[in-house]
Amino acid sequence: IASSPVGKEIRDNLSKVNFLKADTLSKGGKYTDAAKSFEAFAKAHPTSPQAFSALFNAGVNYEKDGNASDAIRLYEHVLNYPTNDKSQIALKQDVRNSLAELYKKMGNLERAAAAYDQFARGATGPKAKAAINNASILWMALGRNQKAMAAYDALDKVSTEKEKTEHLYDRAEMYYK
Repeated sequence: IASSPVGKEIRDNLSKVNFLKADTLSKGGKYTDAAKSFEAFAKAHPTSPQAFSALFNAGVNYEKDGNASDAIRLYEHVLNYPTNDKSQIALKQDVRNSLAELYKKMGNLERAAAAYDQFARGATGPKAKAAINNASILWMALGRNQKAMAAYDALDKVSTEKEKTEHLYDRAEMYYK
């Protein structure tokens, strides 16, 4: 029966039940349990259409629970997950921003700046502008002036004239130090 169509259907249904169990834990505020369940699901069903979502949701739940190191680990798995699906590619973009914030909270400013740079390359509008600004400030704080200047150049392309004037001040301050 295990290799029959009925066996496959039973395995698929059990897989869906495990995913829904993790989702219910998340909705109930049991973030660590949910994260562990989503992670176990992804490991047990790596070829499932829900494996990507399970990895992403595990990262989100670890982040909600305040477990930055496990959130980062799962988000990095999400970024390395091979996909051509447009919605998954969009989620990967959100993950880049989440990673930047987590790296910053953990004090890993170099990785935060790099993650903001990477996020900004795929973002548009105010989110892109905020990410480029964050990257430029972090690069400047790290004394990585060339990277800060490149970020300010990118920021100037999406800024108002008043904002560009402020960036000039920041650039001058960078060289004054």
